[in-house]
Amino acid sequence: MSGVIERVHDAIAAALAGDAVFTAALTDIVPSGGCGLVRVPPVVRSMRPTAEVLQMHQGQVPVWIIEAAPLTAGPVGNLSDDDSGLVMGGYQQSFELLIALGLVWTQQDRDAAYLQRLRIPEALVKLCLRQLDFGVDGCAAIYVNEVDPDPGLKHPNQNLLVSLSANIVITRN
Repeated sequence: MSGVIERVHDAIAAALAGDAVFTAALTDIVPSGGCGLVRVPPVVRSMRPTAEVLQMHQGQVPVWIIEAAPLTAGPVGNLSDDDSGLVMGGYQQSFELLIALGLVWTQQDRDAAYLQRLRIPEALVKLCLRQLDFGVDGCAAIYVNEVDPDPGLKHPNQNLLVSLSANIVITRN
């Protein structure tokens, strides 16, 4: 059985490709046609250069890319009243799990690409607010932590990097 960290990644990937409200919002932001959202964007595991993503999908973008990111420890849970949590018999530890998420798409019109880079993060925030824990036991919440848009340097290919944070608890058993 997979652990909570793997299940969080799987749940995010499933929501990116399968949440009807989110994919409808994304279709509205990146319309079909010349810049083309003509299908639900697939999710690729593991970051890679844009050129490789484009080659893998024969130029069919957009494509989501999900990758592991740093894990920051929170307090260790225990069975005593010791506030430090660092005691024998600790039974759980909480973490802030970061998930690196990227979106690659093509947009020839620089003004349209600019607006897309503004609107896509809001759609992701709404997805996280609607899903909250994405149905994963041991996960309290998943939220957008940081957005790093590529300011058109790879034009007409567009890249948006998003850092998601997940509040998770891993138990001893």
